[in-house]
Amino acid sequence: MLYAVIGVLALSSTALAQFNSVEPALPGSVEYWLTSNNYTWVRTSDPITLGVYVEDLMSDWRLNQPEGRGKVGIVTDIGWDPWPYDQWAAVVDFGRNYSVGLVFSELSAVQLVPIPEPSSLLILLSGVLLTRAVLSRPGRAKANS
Repeated sequence: MLYAVIGVLALSSTALAQFNSVEPALPGSVEYWLTSNNYTWVRTSDPITLGVYVEDLMSDWRLNQPEGRGKVGIVTDIGWDPWPYDQWAAVVDFGRNYSVGLVFSELSAVQLVPIPEPSSLLILLSGVLLTRAVLSRPGRAKANS
């Protein structure tokens, strides 16, 4: 009986992983432009307004999406969606000539964060390591009076 439960759980997680596979963003999409220009993003609790970058929280579950649209887009319009959602909604431009209306509960505002150049990270890391080595060195020379 235990083996049957383990087998069912393994199959269900495999099916879920296959269903949730997200295609990479392709050239022309907002997400592709961001990553190509060394940006990443973090979700925020900021309000969703015109011109804000947003992440589609449901992108893993949406059917019939254009290939390579990505998860991140820019809000181009906002309005109330009375039926069937009864909540605020936004038109989101994902690039690649694709815009779609999505309700706020399926979106999160995001803040763009520049990714440091590898050389900057190397300089920062070496500085931290050098400072740590100097401060933790046993038997530091004492100043003579």
